[in-house]
Amino acid sequence: MARFKVDWDNPEILAIIEDPALSNQEKADKMGCKYSTLSHKRSEMGYKYPFRVGIDHKLTNKERKARYNAKIKKIGYKPLYTLKENG
Repeated sequence: MARFKVDWDNPEILAIIEDPALSNQEKADKMGCKYSTLSHKRSEMGYKYPFRVGIDHKLTNKERKARYNAKIKKIGYKPLYTLKENG
């Protein structure tokens, strides 16, 4: 695929960037640029990823609890040890 310079102010390009149904790789393929270029430009433009916790965001207790409960629900509760084993 031939790569070309992207006009980031074009309304069609902005519509592709804002489309939540497409993955970043699909967006990059439609626009004809590299995945890393798109990702870098998205962060410069201020777009956030909806399900990602960034380095600058510390989890609250409520978020920790939700993650813990989701993990327990997914894999089931498995204690690290029992009292009988460790006497």
